[in-house]
Amino acid sequence: MTNENKFIIGIDLGNLTSTISYFDFNQMDIEVVDISGGYGKASVPTVVSYNIDTEDWIFGEYAILSKGFGNELIIENIIDNLGKGLTYTINDKNISLTLALSKFILFLIENIKNINPNANIEGIVLSTSCYTNQDIINDIKEAFKLANIEHLLLKIANDKECILKSYFYENDIFGDKIIIIDYSNRQLRASIYKIEEEGKISCIKTHFKEHIGQQRLFNITKNLIIKKFLEETGKNELTEYEKNNLDSFAYQQFDIIFQKQILSDIKLYYNFFYPPFQKVITKKELFDIISFFEKEINIFFYELFKNIDIKEKEIENIILSGGGIEIDFIHKFIKSIFNLEKNFKGKAKRFISDGACIIACQEIGILPKDKMYIEDLDQIKYNIGIFIKDLDNLKFNSFVYKNSFIWQNFDKKVFSLINSKNIEFDVVLEENNNFKTVSNIKIDLNQYEYFKDRDIKTIRFLMYVEFKNQKEMIFNIEDFGFGEIYPKTNFKKQFIINI
Repeated sequence: MTNENKFIIGIDLGNLTSTISYFDFNQMDIEVVDISGGYGKASVPTVVSYNIDTEDWIFGEYAILSKGFGNELIIENIIDNLGKGLTYTINDKNISLTLALSKFILFLIENIKNINPNANIEGIVLSTSCYTNQDIINDIKEAFKLANIEHLLLKIANDKECILKSYFYENDIFGDKIIIIDYSNRQLRASIYKIEEEGKISCIKTHFKEHIGQQRLFNITKNLIIKKFLEETGKNELTEYEKNNLDSFAYQQFDIIFQKQILSDIKLYYNFFYPPFQKVITKKELFDIISFFEKEINIFFYELFKNIDIKEKEIENIILSGGGIEIDFIHKFIKSIFNLEKNFKGKAKRFISDGACIIACQEIGILPKDKMYIEDLDQIKYNIGIFIKDLDNLKFNSFVYKNSFIWQNFDKKVFSLINSKNIEFDVVLEENNNFKTVSNIKIDLNQYEYFKDRDIKTIRFLMYVEFKNQKEMIFNIEDFGFGEIYPKTNFKKQFIINI
C-alpha cells in the first residue's frame, strides 16, 4: 500500500531563483511545487529578508516586495557569496550567510506541508551550479546542519547531471545529439552532448556569454523605469525610500513588460509616489532592448557551432533550462533559431529540480539506478594553486577548483611580498591531499625599473589563471599597485603551463 505521507524531494538551489520537486507516490511520477506565493511559477526568488525589529524571516517574492517597508536586512545573491565567510552584525548579533541559507532551505521544504501537512521527508538531493567550488559545497552542508536536517541530505549534485537525469528519465536516447541551453541570471550557456553506448554522455562543446544573462535584461529595464521616474519628478538623486520602492516596482513590472505576446506601449503607474503619475515605455524602446538581446543570442549560437563537426540540423532535441527561458521573447527567439520540428523540452527551472528528485529516488531505491555518466573533457580534475606563507605555516591557496571548467572565469587574487624581490613559487595540482608540481615560476624584480627603488612592503601582485585549451593554462601575474603612492604599472608576466 502506498504511503502518501512519504516525500522524496529534489531542490534546485539557484543564485537568482530556486525550485523544489517531489516524487508523487500516487502517480508514481515527479511533480513540482508552486512556491511562488500564488504567482503560479515553479520557481521562487532566492532572497531572504530579516526584520531587525521583530526578528522575523521572510522569503522569496515577499522578501523583495517588503523592501523598504520596515527595518530589515535583505540578503540576495546568496549562492554567489557562499564560501567567503560572510557574516552580518545586527544589534550585536552575528547572522552568518549559512544561517540565512538554512532558513531559506527550511522555507522550501515547508512548502511540502502545503501538499500534505503530515509529510515525512525521506531524503533530499540538492542541485547547484556545475562550477560550484568546494567552499560553497561545504557551506551548503553547514546550512543543512544548522537547519538540523543534515541526515536528510543524500547528495549535492550539479545542474548538468540533474538536467540529463530528467532527459534520461523520459527518453529512449541512444545516439541522440542534444543541446542544453541554460539562460540564467548571470549568463547564457549552451552545451552540446552526444549520447553514446552504456550510459556514456559525451560533452562535445560548451559555450557561454556573461553579459547577456537575465540580470542584464532586468538591469536595463530597471534603469529605464528609474529614468522615467527622474524625468517626471525632476530629481537628480533618489531617496532610500524611492530606491526601495523602485526596486520592488521594477521587479513587479518586469514580467508584465516581457510576457506580452504583441509588442506595444507599456503604461507604468508610479502609485507609490505622491502625487501618483503615469509614464509609458514605448514600443520603440522595447524593440531596441529586444533587438540587442536577439542580436547577441544569434552571435552566441553561431559561435557555439563554429569549428565543430556537429551541425544544427543534426540536433535531435533541445533542452531549455534556467529562469530566463520563462521570458517570452527569449523563449520564442531561441526556438526560432532552430528547426521548428525539433523536440523542445521546455520545463525550464523544474528540469533541474526534477532531475535532483530522480537522483534522490535512485539513491533511496524507489527508482532503478541507470548507468548514466558524463564525460566532459573541459572539466578540471584537480585543484590548482600555489603554496603561500600564512604566519609561520605554508598554506595551499587554490586558483582553480576541482570539477570546475576551463571556460569559466576564475577568481583573481592579490598577494603581497614579504622579504625578497626575488619571487619563486611552484604551481601545483592537488587531488586527495596529493600534490604534483607542474611549473616553477621565478621573477627577479630587481631587473625591472618599476620595482628597483620601491619598499618591498608596497609591492603587491594580482594573480589569476586562464585556460588556452584542455591541456594548457596561462598563469598571469600583474602589478596591483599600492594606492595613490604607487599606482599600478604595466608590468605583466604570463606563463604557459602544461597540465
